[in-house]
Amino acid sequence: MRWVLTLALGLLCTGAQAQDRQGCSDAIEHALREARPRDAVLGLLISQHCKPWPGAADRVSAAVMAFQSTSKPAEGEAWDVVVALIDVHTLRPQHLRWTHVESDALTGINEYSFKLDTAAWQLTPQLRALGLRFHSAAYGSRYAEAYWSDELTLFAPEGNSLRAVLGVVTQARSKLANGDWQAAKLSLTMGQPGPAGWADIVVTNSEKQAGRPTQRWTYRYDGKTYGLNTKPAPFWSDYCCALSW
Repeated sequence: MRWVLTLALGLLCTGAQAQDRQGCSDAIEHALREARPRDAVLGLLISQHCKPWPGAADRVSAAVMAFQSTSKPAEGEAWDVVVALIDVHTLRPQHLRWTHVESDALTGINEYSFKLDTAAWQLTPQLRALGLRFHSAAYGSRYAEAYWSDELTLFAPEGNSLRAVLGVVTQARSKLANGDWQAAKLSLTMGQPGPAGWADIVVTNSEKQAGRPTQRWTYRYDGKTYGLNTKPAPFWSDYCCALSW
């Protein structure tokens, strides 16, 4: 009986550790540390999330990791963040992108800051984007006059890199001059192909506004990035993005 109890406790501990790693492994962390930029010296792992890549789950894993950076600014903290698609057998990154992030009133990173979004972001019949959601741990964006969160970036695989093609916040609110609030809780869906051949991305505000119809906007690819194809620009369009890729 004591052996059974010990085994059960061991399995529970193992499961908790696996859950704490958010689907990642020591091997993936090691592979990404090895793939760091030449001038980067990585510290502790702060945030992580790994998921199978849809359509190739037995061959490819998506990963995001944020490490403390030893290149700290005079004030605050800094991190080196990587998002990648990795061969699950060789652990060799097929596509990856690094960025250096420094803290400010609007930007902070903790263990809950990053989540992969592997929804069907099908930009073309042959090209699927990887989504990354960022929740800042800083409180500066929670001003009395405005609030925004849940930053979504879409990355298109390109060569051995990942290119950011869309950035948008999906929750926001702002106080009007008369004291009323305007709010946005945004959902994104893929639309029809635009002039450049890439699918439009349709944004819908599901936050009910008294006396106002459902609001929708369209992001269209111009050959480099997605930009709003509708005017006037909504208030939330100026709030993105805290991270520069």
